[in-house]
Amino acid sequence: MTAAELTAQIRAARPIAPAQLRNRVRTIAAAEPAATLRSRLRLPRLRIVLPLTAATAVATAAAIAFIQPQNQHAQTALHLDSVAQPPSSASGGTPTAPATGTGELDANTAQAFKAATPLPTSGRAIRYAAQLTISVKNGNALSDATTRAQSIVRQLGGYVVNVSFASSDSGAASLTLRVPTAQVQDALTRLTALGRVTAQQVQIDDLQATLDQLGRQLVVLRARIAHITGLLADPTLTAVKRADLESQRIDLQNALRATRQGRAGTVHEAQFATIQLQLQTAAKSIAPPPSRASRILNQAGRILAWEGAALLYVLVVGGPLAVAVVAIAFAARLRRRNGEDRLLARS
Repeated sequence: MTAAELTAQIRAARPIAPAQLRNRVRTIAAAEPAATLRSRLRLPRLRIVLPLTAATAVATAAAIAFIQPQNQHAQTALHLDSVAQPPSSASGGTPTAPATGTGELDANTAQAFKAATPLPTSGRAIRYAAQLTISVKNGNALSDATTRAQSIVRQLGGYVVNVSFASSDSGAASLTLRVPTAQVQDALTRLTALGRVTAQQVQIDDLQATLDQLGRQLVVLRARIAHITGLLADPTLTAVKRADLESQRIDLQNALRATRQGRAGTVHEAQFATIQLQLQTAAKSIAPPPSRASRILNQAGRILAWEGAALLYVLVVGGPLAVAVVAIAFAARLRRRNGEDRLLARS
């Protein structure tokens, strides 16, 4: 038997469904509603899965937020303690004056400041320069301290070179003060009582060698001027020689005048010390740390934001692939359904 004959016999022997079965299938097919994508994907299951997933994410974020703030709170408290701790004089730095704002210290504190402040060198000309940074409570205290600092300097026989004052939420004042070098230690001691000292620097430069050199130059210049003056008294000098000597004397007189001015400036520099005073309002107090409940809510919100970002990343990366898989599955099911419909139609 050939293959064609065998195929023909198989087709002739094809079983035929009874009429009752065919009618039953047609009835079921007509009564079934049109298939939709939502029914085929069984979305009712998503109504359970999605709330369950959201509840799990929220519970996870709350659990993590409840555990983490304990360590963070301990670190924050340690940081605040280190910031709020005032500097101690036991560390070897300059003692900190109490913020009295009166310009006067008690005997023990005054003695401590005098001991910490370098003294001018006795018997020598020096340049004494000091820088002070003092913190006061507020704008009113800043104004009072600025006025008080000028009064202190004048009481000690000094004077104010310049003043710069600006008052606001974070006010500041800058003063350049000159006081007699012999009174500079008392001046610094009284100025440090205007508030809390945050920085102090003193620099001392010896001017005695410069002053001695200028003194020797004055002696030489006077001697040369006197010598030329004696030569000019000779009546036998020629006009050219006299003009040359007079020109030399004028140059020496100008040099003598400049040397005198330089020496006078050096003497004044040695007699008066310079104090650069910076006054500023104290920094605002650090706000107390938030409550535990607030920290937990904030941390939970940040964790939910991270989870949302991660979910969005997954959707962006895997979304197209998921859509393609669903489309292929839907097309395959639709094709199978169409095949079944054609089979029924043939029957």
